[in-house]
Amino acid sequence: MTARQSATAEVERILRNLVEMTRDEPDAITYNVHRHQDDINRFLVYELYKDRDACDAHLSRHPIKVLIARLQPLLVTPPRISCCTTVAVMEI
Repeated sequence: MTARQSATAEVERILRNLVEMTRDEPDAITYNVHRHQDDINRFLVYELYKDRDACDAHLSRHPIKVLIARLQPLLVTPPRISCCTTVAVMEI
């Protein structure tokens, strides 16, 4: 997702809050926020849940919905969300 230039700090703050709010979800495996190295306004959020139901449960939580709604006007375009199936993993 790409933040409006004037909103980059606020987008980062909201994304950090999303990480903290997700930390206590029992079926959330990882929730990572990355910033593009060549464009500080671009962010990538990588989330991994036990299954699709866990992801849906995350997205249906009221506090998560509120923060996602707050993100929308701060972005250049709506975030592109892709749901994927894990094929291979390398643990760090």
